[in-house]
This record gives sequence, C-alpha cells and structure tokens, in this order.
Amino acid sequence: MEEVVNKSIQVIGFTRNADFQLPVLNTDKELLQENIILLRVGCQHEEFLNVLQQVRAEDIMLVDLDRVALPMLNALGQAYGKTERKDHIYYVSSRKRKLWLGFVDTVLWRSDRSITDSPVLIGNKSLFMKAYAGNDLDGNLLRAVSYSLQKAFVKFGTLEVSVTWKDLENVSNPAMNYFWKIPFRFLTTGRFFTTLFDVSGRSLRDMTYRMLMLLFGLFVFFYMPYISKDYGISGDEFVDHRHSGYVLDFFTKGDKAALNQPQTALHLYGNSMQVVAAVVANMIGADDVYAVRHVVCALVGALGIIMIGLLGMRFGGGLCGLISMLLLFFSPRFFGHSMNNLKDIPFAVGYLVAIFYFVRMFDRYPVVKLRHMIGAMLGIALALGTRSGGLLLFPYLLMYGGLFYILWVGFKEFYKFMKYRKDVENVLFLIILVLFVGYFLSIITWPFALARPFTNVVVSLKEFTNYNIGLRTIFEGEQMMSNMLPVHYAPKYLMIGSPLVVVIGFIGYLFFMAFRKKEFSLLSFFILFSLVFPVFWVIYQKSNLYGGIRHLLFVMPFMVLLAARFWTLMLSVSPKYLKGVMVVVLVGLLFLPARHMAVNHPNDYVYFNELVGGLRGAYGDYETDYYYNSLKKGVDWFKENVDYKGRPLRIVTNHSANLQHYFRKDTNITIVYSRYYDKFSKEWNYMIFDNVYINSFQLKNGLFPVKEGFLYSVDADGLPMCVVGERTSRDDYEAIKLEEQKKYPEAIAKLENYLKDHPWNEEMWMRLSRMYYTIGKPEEALRCTGESLKWQPQLMDALNIRALSALDLKKFTTAHQAVDAMLAQNDVASSSYYLKGLIYYTEGKDKEALDNVNKALRYNGGNVQALALGGDILRRNGSYSKAIEPYEKVVRAKRADERVLLSLAECYCRVNNYKLLEQITSLLREQGRDKEALQKIELRALIQQKRMEDAEKLLKQMNGVKEDSEFVLLRALCELAAGRRATATEMAQKAIELDPKNREAIELQRFLSKEMEIRK
Repeated sequence: MEEVVNKSIQVIGFTRNADFQLPVLNTDKELLQENIILLRVGCQHEEFLNVLQQVRAEDIMLVDLDRVALPMLNALGQAYGKTERKDHIYYVSSRKRKLWLGFVDTVLWRSDRSITDSPVLIGNKSLFMKAYAGNDLDGNLLRAVSYSLQKAFVKFGTLEVSVTWKDLENVSNPAMNYFWKIPFRFLTTGRFFTTLFDVSGRSLRDMTYRMLMLLFGLFVFFYMPYISKDYGISGDEFVDHRHSGYVLDFFTKGDKAALNQPQTALHLYGNSMQVVAAVVANMIGADDVYAVRHVVCALVGALGIIMIGLLGMRFGGGLCGLISMLLLFFSPRFFGHSMNNLKDIPFAVGYLVAIFYFVRMFDRYPVVKLRHMIGAMLGIALALGTRSGGLLLFPYLLMYGGLFYILWVGFKEFYKFMKYRKDVENVLFLIILVLFVGYFLSIITWPFALARPFTNVVVSLKEFTNYNIGLRTIFEGEQMMSNMLPVHYAPKYLMIGSPLVVVIGFIGYLFFMAFRKKEFSLLSFFILFSLVFPVFWVIYQKSNLYGGIRHLLFVMPFMVLLAARFWTLMLSVSPKYLKGVMVVVLVGLLFLPARHMAVNHPNDYVYFNELVGGLRGAYGDYETDYYYNSLKKGVDWFKENVDYKGRPLRIVTNHSANLQHYFRKDTNITIVYSRYYDKFSKEWNYMIFDNVYINSFQLKNGLFPVKEGFLYSVDADGLPMCVVGERTSRDDYEAIKLEEQKKYPEAIAKLENYLKDHPWNEEMWMRLSRMYYTIGKPEEALRCTGESLKWQPQLMDALNIRALSALDLKKFTTAHQAVDAMLAQNDVASSSYYLKGLIYYTEGKDKEALDNVNKALRYNGGNVQALALGGDILRRNGSYSKAIEPYEKVVRAKRADERVLLSLAECYCRVNNYKLLEQITSLLREQGRDKEALQKIELRALIQQKRMEDAEKLLKQMNGVKEDSEFVLLRALCELAAGRRATATEMAQKAIELDPKNREAIELQRFLSKEMEIRK
C-alpha cells in the first residue's frame, strides 16, 4: 500500500462495487476526496485494522462510497471541524427519531438504527481502533463498525450538514453474529488462545468475553436457584416471613398489624421481594415457604451477578465484565447471603442496578434510552423498597447528573444556565422523573410508607440511623456489643471478608487512579464514591452494625468492580511476558475462595481471607455462622442418624423457630429455646446449637462443643459451626428444680456432687454460686464464680454474682475487676454501671459512685436501682432536696421498697415538707416492718417543729431501741432543746464514737464547743 498522506482527516472509503475506481482530480485545492483509502466488499477485520494502524492522521472519516458522492466529503469534513466533542464519533441521519419529550428514545432493545444506517462515520482514530469491521459481522463495513462501536460504549453525536445520500438497500441485525457466531468460532477454533495477547485480536476477544458473560449469566440464573435448596433458614427469616403475611393481610383484609411492629421494627422495612416470595408461595401452595424464599433470593443474587457484569463491561469492556462476574460469584459472603438473605441481597442488587442505569442514562445524551430510565426506576424501587437506606440513591443521581452536566458543557461554562437552558431542563426533568416514579414504585408493597407516602420513608431512615439496640458480637477477639464497635469495624471487615483477589485488585486500582490520569473518570469516581461514601457514613453516624459485614454487602460489588478493572488493566496493558504471569496469579487467587466454597458448601458465607489466616485464623476472633445457616445440616444429620421416631423427645436449641420448621412433620418432637449458657437448666433429650453468641475463649480453646454427649458437628474448614449432642445426666436439671422450690441445701449438695464429674460446666458453677449467695455464703459464691469463669471468662451472670459476693466481703478490688469485665463486653449496660456505683458507694467514694449512677441513668433512665442509689448518695451528702427527685421516680415506677420510702421520708423531714412526710409515714406505720427507723424520722420531725413534749413522749416509747449513732444524735438534740448542754455534748461525742463519719454529730459537737468557748 502506498504511503498515506498526512492530513487532519483521513478518508477510508468502502464500496461493494468491484469495478469502483477513484476519479483523478486536478485541482489546486486540498480536497478530502484526493486522499481516500479504498476498502472493498469482503474486507476482513485484520485488513481494516492494518489500514488504521498505518494512518497518520488523528481523525478518520469512514464513508460508504456507494451512497455518498465524493464532492460531499469536504462538506462533511468542514462540519466535523466545527464539532466540540472529540470523544464522540459523528454520524449523519435523515431518519426522524421518535423521541418522547424531545430527548427520550422509546425503542427499547435494538441498537440505534440512526447510527448503524449512517453512510459516514467521523471521529478520532483511537475510537475506531475499538471497532470490529469483519464482514462476518455484517457485509456492510460501516454497519459492522458502527454496531461494534455502540457495543463498546463509544459515544456518538449527530453531524448537522446539508448533504444528501442514498438510503441503505438492505437492513440487517448483526446481534447474533456479534454475541454468538463470531466469538464461538473464534473460541472453538483455538484462535482465541493463539492470539490471546495480540493487539489485533482485541475486539474479537472482547466479543468472546461478552459471549462468556452471557453463558455464565445463564449458568448462574439456573444454578443459584437450584443450589439454594441446600441452605438453611437464616436467623431473620421466621419474623420476616411472618411480617410478609401481615403485609398481605393489609392489602387483602385491611389488617393494620403491618403498620406497627414494635418488637421487630419490621414495619420500617420495605420487604418488597419478601412480599413477592410470600405471594408466590401462596399461589403454588408451597409446603416449604422458606424453599420458595430461597429460590427468589437466589434469583435476585443471580441478577446481581449479571448486573455487575454489565457495569463491569461498561467500565472496562468484556474482560472486565467477565472478571467482575467471576469475582462476585466467588465472593463467598455475597454468594452465601444470596441463598437466604432477602433483606440485604435485594437491597444490594437494587443499589447496583440503580447505579448502573444512572450511568447508562447519560451515555447517549442528548438522547436518553427509555430502557435505561426504566432500569434506574426499578433499581430505586428494589433498593428503597427493601430498606429506607435506598434514599441514598436520590442524592447520588443528583450528583452524577450534575457532574455529567458540568463535563458536558465545560467547567468554564456550566454556571451559564440560560445559555444551556435546554440541557439544564432536560437533565433536571430526567432526574426528577426517575426519582419520582422510582420512589412510588418502591412503596407499593410497603404499608407503613403508604400510610404517609411523603414522610414515613424519612421516618424509617431516621429510626434506623438512631437504632441503638446492641447485639453481642466478637470483633478482633473481643466480646462486645454491636453498638460499641470501633470505627474501623466496617473497613476492616470489607478487607478481611472479601476474597484476597478482590482486596489486591481494589488496592491496586487505587494506585492506578492516582498515577494513571486517564483512569480517573466520572465513571471510576462514581463507582469509588458508591463504595466509599456508605462506609464513611456508617462510621460518621456510628451506625449499629452486626452480623459480620452483611449490612454493607451492597458496597462489596463496587469493590469487586474496581478490582476487576485492575486485573483487566494488568492483563491488557502489561508487557506480553507479564500478562501470562498475571493470568496465573489471577487464576491462583481466584482458586482460594472457590476452594472454600466447594469444601464448605453450604456454609460458604463463613469466610475470611488469608490476611487473617483464613477461617482458621479468624475463628474465635470474629463472628462466623451468625445467621444460623448450619442448623439445617445439623438437623439433616440428626434425622439420618438418630432413632427419634415413635417416642416423645425434647430438643433444645438457640433458634427454636427454625427447628420448629425443620421438624414440622414430627409431632413427637418438642422444640425448647435456650441461650447456650442456660441450656442445662432446661429439660431436653438432645441439643442442636449453632455457634452464635458462643464466647471467644471457648471457641479458640476447643470448649465448643462440649465433649460429653457430643454426637456430631457441622464443620467449616474443620471448625464447628453447629453441634448435635445428647444429654447424659439429669442431675443438673434436677438441682435447678430444687432451687426453684427454694430447697437450697438439697440443690447445693446435688450440684456439688454433679460438678465433681462435670467440672467443665460453667453454667452449673454459676448456678451454684447464685445459690450460695442467696443463702448468705459469699465466700462459697466467690469460689464457684472463679470455677465458672475458668471455663467461660466472660459469663455475665457469673461476673455479676462475683461482684456482689466480693462487695459483701469488702473485697473491692475483686468486685471492680468483675464489673470492669462486664463493661468490657457491654459499655452501655445500665445495670453494670449501677453495680460499679454501688461498689464505690460502699467504699465511701461518693463522687465516683455518683458518676457511675449518672452513666447508668444515661443508658436507662428507668433503672430504679440506680435512681435509689443516686438518692442515697445525695442524701448521705446532705443534698436532701435533690435526693427527693430520684426517690420519687422510684415511687412513681411502683418499685419502691420500704428502704426507699424511709429514705424519702427522711428527705421530706429534712426539707420541712411535713405534709408529704405524713403521707409516707402513715403508709409505713401500716405496712412497714422497720419501726425503729420510722420512729427516728418521726422524732427528728418533732424536734425540727420544736414539739418537744411529743418528742419526749416518743423517746420514752423508744427505750428499747438500739443505740446507734443516729439515735444517740437525736437524743443529743433533745437534750440541747431542753437546755441540758453538757448532756448534749456527751451524747454528740458518743454519736461520733459510734460513727466517726456522722457529719451531723460532728457539726453539733463543733457548735457546742464554740458556744462553751464564747461563754468562757
């Protein structure tokens, strides 16, 4: 081929006419038609690519010479020269689009005919390099190029020019060739592998990756629902399905139960897909409604894998799309939750769908595809119709639309709204329409939102933002409540709960974005923002997270996307020798989570990557089977291996609703609920427990499950998730029954004997300590708590009894250590702060005691013990008027015992409120037992009122009262009132001797001493 003339635009002409000859022009002007490279019918892609590579011009004009006259080329070139967007390929069209509202293309599925039928394409050479021009795609070169460029997400613009051309004679649809015939042949003939790293095969490889995406999408669409039958009922499914029934009753019967569920707060959820599952189950009359729920959930999860492939393809081509699908499919946490989590998976998929279509809506601007609008609306509906957190998508779309507008008109021009009024109106109208329709679609199955459509969704979001009910969890080896997690909980869980191939790819792509300028685009920023902002927001809001990372499952696909883009770049821009290495590394890293899923099926989601040593390294340091998935496999083993038919049996478990469903056809089985550390106090024959809420120390030291009575465990990587056991002794249960009958000696003897053979039973050591404490033997109680805590160092009940026993024995250091261990697990426990305050109060450290009482009341304002203790502290320090308020709160709560009433009566007396004092003393005279304490208060009141005759009479009635410091002081006051100062001085001194801390006696003695000095 002759050397190509270097001009700003190189014309490449295509003709189906074998006899076509370029005319010889003799003119002084530089005309485009003087410099045409001719390609004829039957042109192969390689020939087209070779021509492009030899062209030196920056821009290419690809023209159908059979349809466009040569003299028209200059006019086309001049019109292109006036365009502003060099990232577009321009085309001409005489076809009138059917645009709704002036900018919405209502053609749903096929490619844009205005582009594929154009006789000319003009644009930058680099854009044409992305095309596939082989005649096996389409006999018309331009149609093949334009179709493949549309699939490569190249942007197109209309060229406004006054030229004419012939219409296309035949119309074809190259879709089948593009998606199947060409890539299938390319793969099966081996050319895919022989040209794996060649630049010339890039477009063919991209088609092949897209075909593999299609095949893999079909696979997951059928495989995931099929495999969902192996998965157990999740921890939330019972209440979720019950609420779905309430929702259906709301629409069919007008029942209002779905509007308010104070126990579960499920009225604040949208539950869209759960309602769909309930409707399907009702329609087919399903015996196992949870199996239907799991199929629906798996279909939604499969949709998520397909959607991430589409977004990955938009982000980085077919290879990026395929890698994205593989990475998400082999993300064990996402895959596992896709089987039975109809809360988090629909939200995650809705979030992903919405983000994808937000991007796609603006890809063809100023024309917007109706299907992209519908997709965005459905994505919003799915996300917001599952959780009110879907409201995040509203500012997301505003942000993306605003940034797109700025880039569209230019940073220096964007504020000139009147100049670009049409663009502003179109973008704003598009955003408002999508958000409005998406919002109302999201609430059509949400009774609470329908009750007040414009406010209740926001109410739901506020409620969840402030949701502060803590659940016990393990993080970094520490037992704590979910509302006291450190700020790095979410980012760390993402890093250790995602496959290593994703983590490496994610971090690697951040470096690409920082150092490779072209990687920082609106799309890459939006994907990164969709990942980072929710994590930042939950940290900023101190949101209550639990169940591993399940509440942030919706950001994991975006981490996968960035990782997929990294691996795509490594496989495409690396030197050829390094590409092979990268393939091996990628496959090797992908094998790690794939092996975990294969070995530990169906407990896939119990996954940690190699950064923490895998599951073995994380076991006991982090939550594993927090969703009770393994119970199903434990029940399956029980049914196959235990002779349970024909006799009544009781099975104890920590999730009774799930086991009741698994044994729903076995009428001889009674399911008993128990916390794991209360199980031996219940009556049962067999136990089936999941490892939820098991102490970290026991998990790491092989104390779960207990060896005695052990039958079987459901393991993941050899570590127990669920245990099946049989009861071998009833002595423990019988001892507890004796305790309930208050037969403490018999119960203690039985337990002491039992524990000789079962020293590992931390629960029974705790029960024994409680019995000893109840009968007034704190030393023995302290001993037993030590034995209990040896096996379970964080058993709250044992720590509580230990603190109380140590307090009774004045072992304040031991008492403080016990309470500190309780607070380390739950630093918002009002009862623990009360106990801490009680210890300080007993030590005489009133300031520290009051600080802890205030903390107790901060977390539970109705803690009557803390209120009473607060009153005691204030009363002891002479703040009687302030002490009245907490005492009165206890009385109003109807929790006041005689001690509180006596304390309140004293405060009324001290502040001279004799009317209220009389009400309290009248009640105490009738019902009270501590007559001496009451008489002291009445005596003080008489002295204060200077009713000395009545006081003297009352003193005579109190002759038998034990002379404690307070009583002696009151006698001193009577002596002083009678003018017998010497006797009063003696009695004041005696009161101080009885109680050196009696402030009132000390003050009286000082007063009398000063008076004597003055007289002298």
